[in-house]
Amino acid sequence: MVELFVRFEASQYDYSSSKTVHLAVLPMFHLYGLSLFATGLLSLGSTIVVMRKYDIDEAIRAIDKYKVTHFHVVPMMLSALTAKAKDGNGSKLQSLRHVSCGAEPLSKGAINDFVQAFPNVDFIQVKNLGEN
Repeated sequence: MVELFVRFEASQYDYSSSKTVHLAVLPMFHLYGLSLFATGLLSLGSTIVVMRKYDIDEAIRAIDKYKVTHFHVVPMMLSALTAKAKDGNGSKLQSLRHVSCGAEPLSKGAINDFVQAFPNVDFIQVKNLGEN
């Protein structure tokens, strides 16, 4: 099941999974974090940078330092990342290629703000199975 999930994710990119660097801030005791970071992405040869706890400033530093290409977030994290970009004081996060957001639906405004702040980053809103 994990391999199917992760191979589907990998099929969305036009580059090798072995060239991706993922920032892991989602809890690994949750199914999404466990299946994505602890088993799935490792089987594809991806690099995973693990943070002990979420802090937006630390996350931005990690993205720059480790050239993170993929960031899996929840809406609160996406809003914080967008706000930092709007400040103009933060990094340009040049290595970032893909951000996916799940756990709860985002407003169209939040999505539009993110896309305007990061026009060169692919964005995916993960839809929960119970949503219409």
